[in-house]
Amino acid sequence: MSYKGSEWNKWDLHIHTPESGMANEFGNDWDKYVQSLFRSAIANNIVAIGITDYFTIDGYKKLLTDYLEDDDKLNSLFTPAEISAIKNITIFPNIEFRLKTIVNRSRINYHIIFSNEVEIEDIEENFLHEIEFVHEGLPFDTPNKRKLKRRNIEEHGRSIKEQQEGFNGSDFTVGCTTAVIDEQQITEILFKHKDKFDGKYIIVIPVDEDLSKIPWRGQDHMVRKYFYQVANMFFATNKGTIDFGLGKKHDKLDDYLSEFKTFKPCICGSDAHSLDSLCVFPNGLNCWIKAEPTFEGLMQVLYEPEERVKIQQSIPDEKNLYQIIESITLNEDGFWQGTIHLNPNLNTIIGGRSTGKSSLLKAIAAKHDKASVDENDYIHQHLSGVKIRWQDGGDEAGHKIDYYKQNYMHNIACSKSQTNELIESILRSKDNDGLLTNYSITNSAIEKNINSAVFNLFQLKKEYFELCRQIREKGNKSGVEQQLQLLKEKATTLQKGSSLTEAEVETYNGLLTQLSVKEKEISLADSDIKLFQKLRTLTPIIYNFEKINDFDSLAFRLNNYEAFRLFNELRVRTEMEWSSTVDELSSKTLIAKEQLVAENKSILDTEIYKRGEQFYKDNKELQSVLARIKEEEKVLAEIHSLESKKTSLYNQIQQLIEEITHKHVEYREEVDKLVNNLVVEYDGLSISVTKEFQEEKMRCFLEARCNLRGTERQKYVANLVSCYNSDLENQARTLLKDLINEKIELKNSYTSPNVASEFFSNNWYALSYQLSYQGDLFEMMSEGKQAFVILKLLLEFSDKKCPILIDQPEDSLDNRAIYQELVEYIKSKKKDRQIILVTHNSNVVVSADAENVIVANQEGSNSHNRGNYKFQYINGALEQTTKRNPDEPIILNSQGIREHVCDILEGGKLAFEKREQKYGFGK
Repeated sequence: MSYKGSEWNKWDLHIHTPESGMANEFGNDWDKYVQSLFRSAIANNIVAIGITDYFTIDGYKKLLTDYLEDDDKLNSLFTPAEISAIKNITIFPNIEFRLKTIVNRSRINYHIIFSNEVEIEDIEENFLHEIEFVHEGLPFDTPNKRKLKRRNIEEHGRSIKEQQEGFNGSDFTVGCTTAVIDEQQITEILFKHKDKFDGKYIIVIPVDEDLSKIPWRGQDHMVRKYFYQVANMFFATNKGTIDFGLGKKHDKLDDYLSEFKTFKPCICGSDAHSLDSLCVFPNGLNCWIKAEPTFEGLMQVLYEPEERVKIQQSIPDEKNLYQIIESITLNEDGFWQGTIHLNPNLNTIIGGRSTGKSSLLKAIAAKHDKASVDENDYIHQHLSGVKIRWQDGGDEAGHKIDYYKQNYMHNIACSKSQTNELIESILRSKDNDGLLTNYSITNSAIEKNINSAVFNLFQLKKEYFELCRQIREKGNKSGVEQQLQLLKEKATTLQKGSSLTEAEVETYNGLLTQLSVKEKEISLADSDIKLFQKLRTLTPIIYNFEKINDFDSLAFRLNNYEAFRLFNELRVRTEMEWSSTVDELSSKTLIAKEQLVAENKSILDTEIYKRGEQFYKDNKELQSVLARIKEEEKVLAEIHSLESKKTSLYNQIQQLIEEITHKHVEYREEVDKLVNNLVVEYDGLSISVTKEFQEEKMRCFLEARCNLRGTERQKYVANLVSCYNSDLENQARTLLKDLINEKIELKNSYTSPNVASEFFSNNWYALSYQLSYQGDLFEMMSEGKQAFVILKLLLEFSDKKCPILIDQPEDSLDNRAIYQELVEYIKSKKKDRQIILVTHNSNVVVSADAENVIVANQEGSNSHNRGNYKFQYINGALEQTTKRNPDEPIILNSQGIREHVCDILEGGKLAFEKREQKYGFGK
């Protein structure tokens, strides 16, 4: 009996013995045969053997009585280690018949594999000795006396052995005679003794060799159809035959079952007739059966024909050692004790209320991650007595599990935010084109750009208002220009009586203008030189550029080191080049300034300028007028300069308003891109992205910051929120201008720059996800189906291969959903990942074909545990069946796993019956 339930193992159910007679290449040395048989079986890891003879079970009987039941004989042939391995190999009797029916000039072979629990005497007395063999087309002398029938079959067997040299290929022809039987006898005799044989034999017919040669048309088709109906299994290795037996070549399975009665799983054997072919399968293939090595285990192949047998070279559904929990050992006085072995596939934990089902699951989860189980859960007090062993030999350290506690899927399904969070994580993991990643990066860049632009905008706004104040202080521009005109006219009148000619006065005034222009340029040069001195000390590369742009996240090989190194070199080169550039500009400016100073000096040294200066010194009134003119010209020049700066600032402000507005609009554009391009579909599940305007969030934001006293203010906010989605660009631009111009009155703790930064750097469009399964929208599903879809999301889109622990996933599902959805899903998923599942539903256990069933019990007045421990567990396969022993005081040992399932789980017996009838089989 396997400790881990139903496991994949190699079975060879077609091995002949020296007693077969025909085509015997073994010789008559039985000791040598037995040694070769078991050593080959051990070497090839065969767990079950079908000992095959033509028409008899003499070889099976001899193997059991003369060898396996004779310890002295075994000790003389094998080592103790070999004997121990032999004891774990199950032996079945397989009787091979050659039938009377001839098709394509060949006779059909017919195998009956009996349970090893059927007595040899019953097979001989109530089956073989009642068969009438046909010899040369005539029946043997078969009066209704068992003695004569026994003699006939014995004589027939001897005849076969004596004349084996004369057999011709597949015809069983001995000289001119043929020994065959009528196939209908077999079923009639087995039915006649159904009290002894019912459910204890399997009919297997070779198809690749015999029936596959039969044409589909004509009279032979009915022969093929008859044998397809009679057979429980096929001996076949051909993929086409395997698919046909499973109904995969029929459009409608119901039509297949109507014609052939049941699905036909295919098995294969070595069909060994020589020592070197023992346990050696054809074409390097192996017959893998997932079951305990018992006849009841073999019967499971009939009920799960596609899942329980595979004809292939390597073991099916193989998982990595480091992704399988092998066992849990419990050792705490008075609480629990024992070792529970786990199957690599589906392990279901069953038991009555408060029997420790969930406690066991939580203990496994908490050993791997204490935070996965509520800190107040009592199971934390009992973890010291729990030891986990993984198949790679390690414990929980370094191993991962996924644990979904009771109602976990239901709770996610009932929370839109949690559902969206789960879907987003899935989309990110499956976003091979990087759409979501790029979306996040783009949004972050938009946010940074907007924050920077808003800061600059309000700085410029401050400077702009300061310029406006300075211009107002300088006076009215037109007034200054008018006053200047009057002063110039007065100066002209005073100059008419001067000793200078008109031409000299004009020349002198021209020189004054040149001096004024050059002095202004000299002033500008001085200002630039001061700025250059400041710029020389600054770096042109943004501070903290490396951290802002996540250099530390570079991980491939030496990228991190190289990026920092190369960037620092670039920084040094850039700073040196910048300093050189500033120095060069400063030097050129200084040279130009010195040139202007020299030119001014040359003007001052001219005769006409000196005479003009002297004239104006001698003429006090004119001198006063000219000084006032100079003063007003300076004021006018300053006004012109301030207005020029004001215009420049105004243009920059307008540019920043447009930049911030367009950047803010980009949020919606990026969402629309994502909505149009990101769709994930798999196995009936479809996930798409939708855009959701967060109207209420925006309303709350504005109401929290804006002073809403007064109807107009309330209307302003209401209009902005209602029109934002349809007229985004205009609404955003208007709001920004109003904040700049302080037209919006804010509550005391808020300022226009902060509100603008918060509002415009926020994406008011949230990603929402539309989920559908098999065409049904998630929102329209029942809560139970929603929970199932969440489970599919958790598992189907995960790249993890670690074990899955699930506590009662069926809680929110109706029985139909459990059978149609959950069961089939678990059957599929267990091939990829080990599943440990607590359930109280029989369909989850039986219909999902749990490889290992763990039965839990709590000590009670009518349900005792060994040693009176509070909790105790046993585990085994569904095929492990033993009738209830009322005298056994330990409840878990009182019956088989199958019986526990039927007792504990509601509808357990019905679930078995439904499973066994699913493909047309029944017991």
